[in-house]
Amino acid sequence: MHPDNRPILLIEDDPEAAELLRLALKKAGLRRPLRILSDGDAAVAYLSGAPPFENADENPQPCLLLLDLKLPRRSGLEILSWLRSRINTRPLPVLMITSSAAPENIEEALRLGIRAYCIKPSDFEDLKKLARMIRRRVEGEPEEAEELPLASMSRRSRSSRR
Repeated sequence: MHPDNRPILLIEDDPEAAELLRLALKKAGLRRPLRILSDGDAAVAYLSGAPPFENADENPQPCLLLLDLKLPRRSGLEILSWLRSRINTRPLPVLMITSSAAPENIEEALRLGIRAYCIKPSDFEDLKKLARMIRRRVEGEPEEAEELPLASMSRRSRSSRR
């Protein structure tokens, strides 16, 4: 696979939530492939090239990881900690997309270097806004000021409040 067409990897255990995000990304004009895995162990296997994902042509490293927090087998924070502990996966950008607004989860995810922490939208229009933001990020387009009623946080916004 051409490096410019690396997939986005979504780790989401709720099939309905994964399908809604897939549809929103498609409506947002995403041209990259989207790979969906439903548990933490599968995510680690994919990212490390372990079976059944050892074929790098069929399972290329993603350009972006969209990560749920509450997952079977390994939590999103456990995956993130594993990811940051390995030199070859450390630079991978991660967006946490979850239903949890617990401050301790947000702080830990930020400490582990996520790009943004987003609360899952309950409305499809808001999900499409999130999908457009994701598409712009992976395609290197400038960010537009778009109202996102999400708990989206970055390291810069957190440090500027201190």
